[in-house]
Amino acid sequence: MKRGFQKLGWSILGWRKYFALERRRQARYPIAIDVEFYVFNEVTKNPLTAKATGRLVNISSKGARLQTNTVRIGYHHLVISSSPEGETPLILEFPPSSEGIPLTLKAQIFWYNTIGAESGFKFEFGIRFVDIPPTQQKRLESLIK
Repeated sequence: MKRGFQKLGWSILGWRKYFALERRRQARYPIAIDVEFYVFNEVTKNPLTAKATGRLVNISSKGARLQTNTVRIGYHHLVISSSPEGETPLILEFPPSSEGIPLTLKAQIFWYNTIGAESGFKFEFGIRFVDIPPTQQKRLESLIK
């Protein structure tokens, strides 16, 4: 038996698209933070790459969009080097806070796109923060709010 939206031939996703409703569970904050990042090997506990620079935008407590001009650091392609098992996370280093304490987070890349030159960057990556200790989570939340 069809109910509600189904009688009209609309799915709930169709209504979300029609009304442009947000599907994300976490609120996004429209701030931009310059970061340095590198690929890290969780097995050997050593960096696999040198540091690169980028900007985090559209930030939530669970993830963000990383804009950068590089998709490769040395011999490592950021998407290919990002293992689904979490063995090679991306390490993000935020600028130190007013107290002089830096914030470092692990992230996993989920998608990437090329973007236009108007942003000043060539690539963007959708990242999810992983294994965040509670103290770092609180610092991240205070930074983005």
